[in-house]
Amino acid sequence: MLPGEPRVRRLRNRDGSSRPVLLVGEMPSVLSALWVQDLALQVRPNTLDAYARDVLIVYRWAYQRDLCLETRLGTLRALNGPECRDIASTLTSVANVMASQSTIERRIASISSFINFSFDLFSELACLSPELQLQCDRNKALSVRRLAKHMKFAKNNAAPTIPSQVLNGVQQAALQDIISPESDLNPFKKRHVRVRNQCLVQVMLETGVRRAELVLLELADVYLGASPTIRIRSSINAGARCRRDGASPKTRSRTVPITSKLARRLSGYLERERLEFTQRNRLSVHLFLSELDGQRLSVTAVNHVLRKLGSAGVFAKGGTRLHPHGIRSTSATEARRLMDAAGKASHSELEESLSYFGGWAPGSRMVRRYTREAVSEKVGRLLREERRNNDE
Repeated sequence: MLPGEPRVRRLRNRDGSSRPVLLVGEMPSVLSALWVQDLALQVRPNTLDAYARDVLIVYRWAYQRDLCLETRLGTLRALNGPECRDIASTLTSVANVMASQSTIERRIASISSFINFSFDLFSELACLSPELQLQCDRNKALSVRRLAKHMKFAKNNAAPTIPSQVLNGVQQAALQDIISPESDLNPFKKRHVRVRNQCLVQVMLETGVRRAELVLLELADVYLGASPTIRIRSSINAGARCRRDGASPKTRSRTVPITSKLARRLSGYLERERLEFTQRNRLSVHLFLSELDGQRLSVTAVNHVLRKLGSAGVFAKGGTRLHPHGIRSTSATEARRLMDAAGKASHSELEESLSYFGGWAPGSRMVRRYTREAVSEKVGRLLREERRNNDE
């Protein structure tokens, strides 16, 4: 990164949460700070982070051309054709490779939001006459429309978003072999790290928990009694946000049952291996701790664990990538298979149960998106039965 090049940092709020701050020449950008503050009331923290990173791309585009983006927007003139084409070209690539369709779609939304806010703020400060305000609104709409047009053209030529891969039975068995603390395939050296990672992956598989939800789990959320459960909460205390990784509970509160086998593993982990992560005078209430400082794991650390596990055994051959979304899809798919096999729930009851399990809003399309493989299997089974009956 060049000296003075715009970048994003995370600053902690008084309540313990954190927010992205865009720095230009090591000084906070006032315009982007006001936009982030306004946007924080409308979107979830993880969406806010993604939007801030998208706008950072435009700030860097201006910096590399020796332009002041805020001064340019402050003129209240519409972005011209060459500017829009150049910005769109920058926004529709990642590391010189065409971005995915979903990434481009998000960037259209984030940059449109920023441009709309900038024009509204600067026009309000300028106290424009009704005629000039009307022209300003036209310029704003034209800027957004031009930029979106070029980005949508690139989106139509981009590779479609690849859905998360659901692990099949063979792959799930292979993963269980790899995460075993006694396995020669386990890429981690220390036993207490292996046990923690085994519990971590198993919790993901049985509860369908998201990365941020996983790292924010606390000891009080785990019940290991006769009917063991894990509670996933939508609200957490300030201490849960002790890291600047932006982990936030993008969820609805729920309590999910776990198997007795996982409960026994967690019990052993809590009694023995977890104690090896704790550091004097730095006690943590979180379930999964980092070996570096004894505090909760970050979402980046979860990615690192899965990446190392995904480089071992059958996964090292390529073709299937261990990814948090893939494990979440696997968990949701297995839950749907079990509920379908039980045959005791109507379609609406099944959808409602899966919405609860995944922390989605009732009626969310995410249920079908994350369990598409189980749905495909059911459709295939029904069609085969019907055709078999017709042949008879």
